[in-house]
Amino acid sequence: MESEWEETVLMLELPELDNKRTKDSYLQILGLATDNPIVKINNQLYSSKMANTLGSHLFLEVSDNTGGADAMVEKMHANSVMVTDKSLKLEPVYLEKKPNNEPTQSSQ
Repeated sequence: MESEWEETVLMLELPELDNKRTKDSYLQILGLATDNPIVKINNQLYSSKMANTLGSHLFLEVSDNTGGADAMVEKMHANSVMVTDKSLKLEPVYLEKKPNNEPTQSSQ
């Protein structure tokens, strides 16, 4: 029996206002198969919208080629790793506490 896995590469478009991400940030995506998945990075929630881009995003792996015959010359080498035309644009979600003076369903 063949597996029913499908691999998809996405470009995450993160908002500029969030500068709390670090190299070891925790990422969780809920509802990835939907048009509007929920994304959690560390303790911040984001709403998102899946979209096809007009062009393609090219993901590169960059490596240093230093320390050769001429150590003063620093060269970078880029390898193409993946290409995608899908992006996931993230917008932060802010939760507000509900005021206590509003009636609830059970108290009516």
